[in-house]
Amino acid sequence: MTLWVSAIRIGLGMIGLLLLPLALGTETSLGNGQCEAPPPLPLEAITTQNISILGLAPQAVLAEDFNQDGRFDLLVSYLRCDPNQRALDPAGCEEQDRRGRVLLLLGQARGGFTAAASAPRFVVGEAPRFLAIADFNGDCFPDVAVANFGAETRGSLSILLNDGRGSFVTPKTIDLDGKARGIVTGDFDQDGKSDLAVVLSNRRAVALAKGDGKGNFTCCLEVPTGPSPQTLVVADFNNDGYPDLATANASSSQSVTLLLNDRKGEFRALAPLRADDSPFDLDAGDLNGDGLSDLVTAHAAATDSLWVWLGNGTGAFTFRERFPAGTDPIRVSLADVNRDGHLDAVAVNGAVNRLSLLLGDGTGKLSSPTTIPTGQTPLMVAIADLNRDGLPDFITANQSSHDVSVLVQTPAP
Repeated sequence: MTLWVSAIRIGLGMIGLLLLPLALGTETSLGNGQCEAPPPLPLEAITTQNISILGLAPQAVLAEDFNQDGRFDLLVSYLRCDPNQRALDPAGCEEQDRRGRVLLLLGQARGGFTAAASAPRFVVGEAPRFLAIADFNGDCFPDVAVANFGAETRGSLSILLNDGRGSFVTPKTIDLDGKARGIVTGDFDQDGKSDLAVVLSNRRAVALAKGDGKGNFTCCLEVPTGPSPQTLVVADFNNDGYPDLATANASSSQSVTLLLNDRKGEFRALAPLRADDSPFDLDAGDLNGDGLSDLVTAHAAATDSLWVWLGNGTGAFTFRERFPAGTDPIRVSLADVNRDGHLDAVAVNGAVNRLSLLLGDGTGKLSSPTTIPTGQTPLMVAIADLNRDGLPDFITANQSSHDVSVLVQTPAP
């Protein structure tokens, strides 16, 4: 199937994106079986817009229906002030004000969004790098957790609770003992309440924050990983009904750490998966149709490839094959891009301003990449059917061009 994609540049930072599931750090976990989502609206065009966010370097993006009106809303995290790039911030900023921001743009009729000038902004921690979504307080509205990389040796989490009216209450801050990177949500102890897991890259650990179902978290139990963990993914690797974790360790260890849930919300590490190239990111899904979770890892250091690892349902994985994925594939996400029933891989090629689409054949094999231009230095991709035509669309957060590229897939003629 031919993929036809048109690019829409959303100026200086507006973004869109729902990750489906976005591996890279943007993780979605909504609904407890008691929440009713609004019926989706009919096919609607996505209006081309250029929206300045008056901020620097988009880092992470989400698309979700935050006000439950049936339309996608857009959320972006960005660096408020970088002393080396202050001239690029149209509003200017105080050099000492390094705390990041998130901007919320509500979806409007005919594919538009609220103007950035009037859209709410929320101050979070310094260097907000990754986002995760879940209903943290049980009100059936999606909330957001922000992983802030921080300064020196310490980062933080910012918890944004949805006010039910298309905005968020004042963020809560959770201090961390390490620098935060990838973050995911999951009910790790199966108590019906969403918990958080965040990578602490300089501590070789994942920090677990237990949720109380009211938007509060007890932090943090640390679980050791390999050196320099970057991102993590949540999936049931041993088929016991409890969510497990895996981290991509981009260091001399060149490994993936597998953390199996002990059914009490704590984790034990298995023998790592070893590679001869550092993994920068990973995602999980059933790539060969056997009903078991597999892994795909992104290797941007030496081999410029995606590696497929097939799971056997016990927490063990067998290396399947590596597949060329363009230059510098720093992120990877899995989704059924061409709607053939098989998972495909979408790699973010940060150094060359591209996405690479690798179609899956249902056996764990990926095709040669098809590339799509993006803005400058894309850091992340989100996948969502923005215009409700049944085909996934792509959104990238572009750090160097300070914008977001929205790539709308249209049916082949």
